Amino acid sequence: MPSLRKYLRVHPAKSWSDIESWIKSQGDKSLFRGQADSGWSLETHFERALKEAGVNLSKAGKLEKGMIRRFQRESHQYLPHIPDSGNIPEWLALMQHHGAPTRLQDWTHSAFVALFFASIDLKPTGTAAIYSLKWDWIDKQVSAKAKALYNADRNLSKKGMFTKFCGSTRGIAKLNSFRLTVRQSNQQGTFLIPTNLRKSFEDNLIISLSAKPASYLSKLEISWSLRKTIIQELYRRNITAGSLFPGLDGYARSFRSLLAVENILDQPRII
Repeated sequence: MPSLRKYLRVHPAKSWSDIESWIKSQGDKSLFRGQADSGWSLETHFERALKEAGVNLSKAGKLEKGMIRRFQRESHQYLPHIPDSGNIPEWLALMQHHGAPTRLQDWTHSAFVALFFASIDLKPTGTAAIYSLKWDWIDKQVSAKAKALYNADRNLSKKGMFTKFCGSTRGIAKLNSFRLTVRQSNQQGTFLIPTNLRKSFEDNLIISLSAKPASYLSKLEISWSLRKTIIQELYRRNITAGSLFPGLDGYARSFRSLLAVENILDQPRII
């Protein structure tokens, strides 16, 4: 399997203007993902958890089924709404939302949302990254059989549809559950999934990209020196932890960003 670097165009950002120019160049048919460390690979939480547990990817399919079944049996104690047992995408989305390792990888239609996730945890000595991927190209690589399943049930919510879909195509696919959480809506989120769990996310992605030499995957690298400017610009666009994570927890987390916008917190003394 060739390296993902073969299909990746890397662009260093030296200013806010560079960031805006790169975002504009990606067009309106791109998905974005922000990562706090440019050196991190594109892997799912499930893939990373298996590595940490010393489990080979050859066992991923069996373990995923076991996790879903266990979550279905016990999560009713905490959930106000229980999806149909055969609606696997919705179960996976719930698991992902609440922190379980799944094959779903979070992406967003908003480059600025991705920029927030890339910059908020950026380390002083590090470099963050935003990935951009042409979702229309990914959709075109789905097999004719898989497209027919999409047309019959776009969210693959009926029993057996998710398994049939993954078994009828190769590479990466774009997927969302029919019901969206408030967080997904606020973050303009969507998921990419590896259809073959025996391979890494990057290997699945290479399969989707290898049909054409031209790159549909781009990466913007961001240094620590730009972090303050980024947070200030995102604040002006109302992109903070408070807007992306609804509720008191998100509002409280937003103060971390506000420390970079000093004039907001620098209030006059009340006598």
